Amino acid sequence: MLRTPQLILALSGIVAAETEPILLLSEAESIKKCEGLAVAEDPVMTGKTSARWAGAGTGGVARLKHVPNDWSAQNLLVFDLHSNAPEKKTIVVTCESENAKTKGGDYFIYMLPVSWSGWREVRIPLGKFGNARKPMGWDQIESLNFYSRGWRISPVPGTVLHFDNMRLEYSDKAARRAPPPRKKTPHMKLPAWKGQLRFPGFPWQEILEFTKEDRLAGNLLKKLRRQFRSTAQKPIVTRKFKLEDIPEGERDGRYKYAGDNGEVFALAMHDCTTNGSLNARMVPVALAARLTEDKDLTDFVVRQLREVKTWAPLQRPGWTAYDPDRKLPPGGDGNWLATGYGMRAIVHTLSIMKDRIPQDLQEDMRALIQREVDSIVDDWRTERPWFVRSDFPGTNQWVLPSAALLYGCLFLGDEKNRDAYELGVQNLARTCVSQGDDGSWREGLGYGLFSAEYLFWAGWALARVGDKRLLGFGFTSNFSDWVTHMAMPGGYCVNAFDCGAYRLSDRPPNSLLLAALLASDERPLWAVDHLFPRIPDSMLGLLFRFHMAKAGKTDVGPEPFAAYPSQQLMTWRSDWDDQTAMGLWLRGGSNRDFHAHRDNGHISIYNGDEPILIESGTPNYANRDMPKFAKASGHNMLQAEEVIPRGKGCHTPMTVKSLDRDGGEVLIDGTNAFTDVEEWMREVKWHQDGWVECKDTVELNAPYPADKELFRFHTGATGNVTISGEGMAWQASWSDVVMKFTGSVPYAVAQFEWPDQSGFGKHVCLAVKTVQATRTVALQTRIEFKRKGAKFADLPTYQDYLAALPSAQAKSPDNAPVLVLQAEEMIGKDERFRISTKKVGAEKAFLNWDHVGQKIEAEIEIKQAGMYQVLLKNCTGANHGIPVRSLTLNGAVPFREAGKLVFPDTGGWSNETDDWVMTVLGEDITDDGFQFYLTAGKHKLTLVNEGGGGLNVDYLILFPAGMTKAEAVRQVEPNRAEDGSGEDEEP
Repeated sequence: MLRTPQLILALSGIVAAETEPILLLSEAESIKKCEGLAVAEDPVMTGKTSARWAGAGTGGVARLKHVPNDWSAQNLLVFDLHSNAPEKKTIVVTCESENAKTKGGDYFIYMLPVSWSGWREVRIPLGKFGNARKPMGWDQIESLNFYSRGWRISPVPGTVLHFDNMRLEYSDKAARRAPPPRKKTPHMKLPAWKGQLRFPGFPWQEILEFTKEDRLAGNLLKKLRRQFRSTAQKPIVTRKFKLEDIPEGERDGRYKYAGDNGEVFALAMHDCTTNGSLNARMVPVALAARLTEDKDLTDFVVRQLREVKTWAPLQRPGWTAYDPDRKLPPGGDGNWLATGYGMRAIVHTLSIMKDRIPQDLQEDMRALIQREVDSIVDDWRTERPWFVRSDFPGTNQWVLPSAALLYGCLFLGDEKNRDAYELGVQNLARTCVSQGDDGSWREGLGYGLFSAEYLFWAGWALARVGDKRLLGFGFTSNFSDWVTHMAMPGGYCVNAFDCGAYRLSDRPPNSLLLAALLASDERPLWAVDHLFPRIPDSMLGLLFRFHMAKAGKTDVGPEPFAAYPSQQLMTWRSDWDDQTAMGLWLRGGSNRDFHAHRDNGHISIYNGDEPILIESGTPNYANRDMPKFAKASGHNMLQAEEVIPRGKGCHTPMTVKSLDRDGGEVLIDGTNAFTDVEEWMREVKWHQDGWVECKDTVELNAPYPADKELFRFHTGATGNVTISGEGMAWQASWSDVVMKFTGSVPYAVAQFEWPDQSGFGKHVCLAVKTVQATRTVALQTRIEFKRKGAKFADLPTYQDYLAALPSAQAKSPDNAPVLVLQAEEMIGKDERFRISTKKVGAEKAFLNWDHVGQKIEAEIEIKQAGMYQVLLKNCTGANHGIPVRSLTLNGAVPFREAGKLVFPDTGGWSNETDDWVMTVLGEDITDDGFQFYLTAGKHKLTLVNEGGGGLNVDYLILFPAGMTKAEAVRQVEPNRAEDGSGEDEEP
């Protein structure tokens, strides 16, 4: 069917009188001006001819150089496109806009998927184009180009495309969705600081005195001393020079796909591992050596430093060589993460040890630090690293070398480094400005917590010597609020971007602790105190405890909801009770997003510790299935063709209509996130009574195929979901959750498992598919659930439990034996467990205690009535969630606290190192752990997984309360008691 330009304008709703279209290509005269296109009389959509692009199947280029320069009055590129075959292919559309200040190659880019045969109208909002380098703007366009090769795409042989009636138009809807202009982070003129360059000392003597008065600090110091001794017995960290010398478990898996670059990439990435290990191993031992004056500990630190002095540079080149086509420039790719890791560890160690380090080694380390300072300055001078060339202060990769620069300049204390110091301050100040004033980090939670730790350590060091220039920004003031609002009920978190975890740790992130040290108010102190059950067993944890005791506490927390406009993100919970609160978060999307996934329009919902709707999360970059997680199919949203490339931030405006403790209403315009979508609007309402209502209206550019997934809902269900319905009304249910679907057209709902990073491997997804091809769809989804009550809330507290015991019973039995229960004998017939004989430090242990409700139990016989304690030899890694267990005796949880026993990360799963710890239940809450009264006779002891999280167990010990932990361990595993794992000592 032929169409006239006038008819096309009428159908598209464009009013010519408002903004006249600009015709770019139509009849033979305009086609002849183009490169790579030929005049064709068949097929034709408008007029008499079309433009034939035979090169689409061979990797050719079609170029329009006669286009007008100024496109700023229009916002749509529109054309009819004919494809001779339905095979899927991708066409790259670019608009050249060269910038004289760069080295060339500046353009706007759009990836157009073509998967049809025949004619179709293509409408591309200019706002959906991405930027390649630094194009001048839409008012300075030099050419319009079409490619079928490059940008990791290849032509489909035999493809022939025809263009017709190509023009520029204006649309009110596209204007409303236009992304805000990208703002270049300014180079601020900070006031000069003339103070002395010096690295501030740590108040260790004051802290040591404090540990004698404060029980928590004293217990923390006990744990640290045990760690110190254990760490000093391990080999020092050494640099590797061959791929074969790096253990497979320490290799960045991407090396396998880097071709000839594999070894140099693996070695560069292993520098991050080795330098990072210094913070975890060398610094704690240095503190132990300082506090105890133990010569063996001092010798360990000296040996490690003598090894480190040979690391030149701290970060070797090659960290960008993760694909086989990458070629390193002659000067390498610059300083990077290992520089930040290593510099912090070195400076902290030298500052703690001071004159305990031999003079010659001190001089060598100062020379190393100066070389690193000079190299970092040279990176910014020559623009060697990609993030300097791109002037991108918003990424973690910019932050760590800049923080290292400040650490180095402060420690050296040499005035010749004054300019370098000012460069470091300027760099991190620009980072604060680039993140925005609301405290959010544009790379998401995982990168934000990690990056801000280095920024705030630098801010702490500067503030301690009197330079407070990094503390006056909205980002540094509000960062702790952003972290607080990333916490969902049940310990879950806002798992957007490359978060790398779906739950918060049981201990506060270092960046939050540092924010609390620097804060002028109590907001971060409240967050640490109320959201995390434990302070980290680390130098920073001890420093924070000292600070917190002096600062006091507050019980006044922030509102449990907030909107973060710089991320187009909203988080809400009914209250701060982790067990009973309802929570949800919604994302629109921002073109500021970096490391963004296509989760625009996503919604997650939680009911206490039960996830109802989740996202798929992010696997390791080496995982070849990464695209499955990074695209829309991992999220609760529309599944039509996405905007590509997926890693680019996409402006998806979100309007918060109402938000309070009862609930809220939010409107998301998700149109920009999809290529084949004319409009997608999502309206979400919810109430604390236990319901969420989501209304989606979709208009597609072309009929959506029948029986193809249009919407996906990624549920928290780990087993089959019950589905019923027909036509335009369906229902799905599991647990206490009911999802009701009402559509404008007949559709079907199906279920399938989908991999995710939420601790269990797979959850059930619900797919909504239309029964017949359609261009417009309205879908209303209502989720209803019974709100969680506080589990074990009706039980007495531990103190009430003890007080209710008669004094004659509340005694330790004399000479009662220690009972040892081997873990593998407690798993019963639960096939989800797995027995391992390959764990370091254990002959036989069980694994896979990962599922809520999964239990271990044993029958025990007590010879003498009295008070007993329970100890587990266990290990766990934070990558598998926070282990929460309840203990029941004869089918009943004895007191409230026994219903939520939290096991902290031990550092790993004892696969390659001995990560086992001896944990007395309740030792984090009471001085010596919980005591349980048991009568003489037989009892059933059960431990139940209450909140997910993996926990490996070797054995369980039941011992009389009058016996020390160390003695109980000694009777079962003497060597472990002797190495300090079960030792009790005074601070």
